[in-house]
Amino acid sequence: MRIPCASFFSRVLSRRLFVVLGGCAVAAGLFYAAASFRGLQDTLVRELRQSREETDRLAGSLRLLAGDSNEARMALGLPARAYPELEDFEGEGVRGEREGRDGGARLLPYYQAVELLLSTGAKNERDRRFNEFLSSEALAVLLQRGGYKAQREGASVTWVKGGRPWFSFFQTAGGFAVRSFKGGEFAFTGPEAGVLDFIESEGASLASHFAEIEAASRRFYGAVREASFTEGLKNAGLFLEPLADSGEEIRARLTLTLERDLLKLSFGLDKKTGEFFIGERRYADFASFYAALSPAVAAIDMRGADALTVERVEREMRPLFEDSSFAAYLGSKGLSLSSVPQDDEEYVYYDFFTSSGKRAGSLGIQKKFGEIYLFDDEYVSLGSLKTIGLKAVSRGSAGGQGAEAKKKQFSSLELPVDSSSLSRFSSPGRTVLIAGAHERMADTIIIATILEEGPCINLLSLPRDLFYKNRKINSIYFRYGPERFMREVADITGLAIDNYVIIDMFAFIDVINILGGIDITLAEALVDPTYHVRDNGRWSTLFYPEGTHHLSGVEALRVARSRHFTSDFGRSRRQQLILASIKEKLKSLGVSDMGTLYELAGVLSKYVETNFTSYELVRDFVKYRDAGIRSQTVLDTTNVLYSSYTNLKHMNLSEEEVDEEFDKGAYILLPQGDDWAALRGFVRHRMNGSSS
Repeated sequence: MRIPCASFFSRVLSRRLFVVLGGCAVAAGLFYAAASFRGLQDTLVRELRQSREETDRLAGSLRLLAGDSNEARMALGLPARAYPELEDFEGEGVRGEREGRDGGARLLPYYQAVELLLSTGAKNERDRRFNEFLSSEALAVLLQRGGYKAQREGASVTWVKGGRPWFSFFQTAGGFAVRSFKGGEFAFTGPEAGVLDFIESEGASLASHFAEIEAASRRFYGAVREASFTEGLKNAGLFLEPLADSGEEIRARLTLTLERDLLKLSFGLDKKTGEFFIGERRYADFASFYAALSPAVAAIDMRGADALTVERVEREMRPLFEDSSFAAYLGSKGLSLSSVPQDDEEYVYYDFFTSSGKRAGSLGIQKKFGEIYLFDDEYVSLGSLKTIGLKAVSRGSAGGQGAEAKKKQFSSLELPVDSSSLSRFSSPGRTVLIAGAHERMADTIIIATILEEGPCINLLSLPRDLFYKNRKINSIYFRYGPERFMREVADITGLAIDNYVIIDMFAFIDVINILGGIDITLAEALVDPTYHVRDNGRWSTLFYPEGTHHLSGVEALRVARSRHFTSDFGRSRRQQLILASIKEKLKSLGVSDMGTLYELAGVLSKYVETNFTSYELVRDFVKYRDAGIRSQTVLDTTNVLYSSYTNLKHMNLSEEEVDEEFDKGAYILLPQGDDWAALRGFVRHRMNGSSS
């Protein structure tokens, strides 16, 4: 069969075109793949370089720390320690290449030299271009025509005329700039026409401005030298200091004639803006300034420094007189504080009175320095509030025990006979660690033992400052989590703890609010001047008088956390009261309270860490909901603990052996006689059923 030529060539051409197009497509794909690979390769190289730089920085920090550590060890008489693990961070990170690494260290100055050379070269190039511009013919013509004189000041150049700076030329990150006296600025990169136009137009404006400043300065000097003005100042007991006339302003200062260091008023002329000023207020023209000057002088407070100091302190004390909580606290002590001052040459007094109207003492403000002192009923000083506050903090940190809170042995009435042989022991019931946490620090630590007999519950509070294995126990949860925290508390107390419940402070608030609040009874008034609370839009001091109180979640948290005016041990007792009240509220819930139970479940799932299963929580709640609280114990300095400080403990010193300048370290608590076994014996004695 004969095939026409046209058809044959058409087919051949089509096949070749297909091959060419296919080849182009393959080539394009290969080119794209190569480009992508190069991009990926560049990205990997960049990331590896960044990783290497970060590793080098980390290694440098570790080497510094290692060096500091060895310096400290040598200062203590200990041998220096080798850190072979740091070798992996040097050089290429491969052991056995120390020679190469040392060579790299030797070569480092050469690399640094190159970097310095490049940066210096860049700076020299900028300086060259800057100097070329300053010496350009166009700028030289403008300099001569304007009558300016160029003055170099460091890296910048200032054009001066008539003794005043008109323009300042300087380098910027992106090039150069020129700034006029009034603050106008123009950025440029070379001697283009724009900068010359700016200098000419701004120069004309400055000439007019300086002429106005000359006239304003003459008016100002004339006003302050008027005989009526100076005589009025003298009669008022004011002194006009010599005028300070700088390139940017003229300023006058008025002080008391008898107290020349006490500034009463300043006024003057701002030469950059052309505005007059009196104090902080500005005036656009001389007429308005002159009209305001005499009234401003007449309104000057002529009181001396002592009177102003007393006023400042009285202003700081004013919230004290308005604080209803402080008034209630004084009332609970049978006292009141008068807001009517009495004074003598040295002090301004505010008197305390008893309920019978007898003066009991005073708060005295020292007029000279503003210190507040406490006086007794015969005006004998008991010390300044600052020193009294420091002493109170010291007493509070020691649990209020003073010299009695020292190392001592346990009373034989509190412990089993053979306490030294005690280790961890099992309770006859279930033992649960309950902790209240804030920002991962365990501020509240309570152990609850549920005894089958009764059933009943014994509670034991551990102070967060208890010092175990060279750390305060409240930090264990933060560092290691709840499981380790539970094990450490078990080691401390000797109790076989079955479960833990860690409650965040926000859950504490929500749980109590969902329950409709709780009721607690305080055996003594609670006041904390350092704990400021805001209720109904008003700030006051935390204060709850002796008696029963219904508390919301926020209020209960305040009561649970306040500790600055009482010891941590008093706070632990209040926390146990709150826990008992929550238990009673939960006990009262029934089938009709399913909505409340659902809300509680939501809060607990969000803010509570526990190793209880949901089934165990429900089972134990039903089983022990009627259990009463038989004993509540707080480990403190009245039973098994003594107080010390970390530095004293590590150096085996007592407070009597150091002076006031010695850094005692952080406040801590330890078992009396440093006998942890005896402490465990006390815990066993209390948690096995003894009521308290």
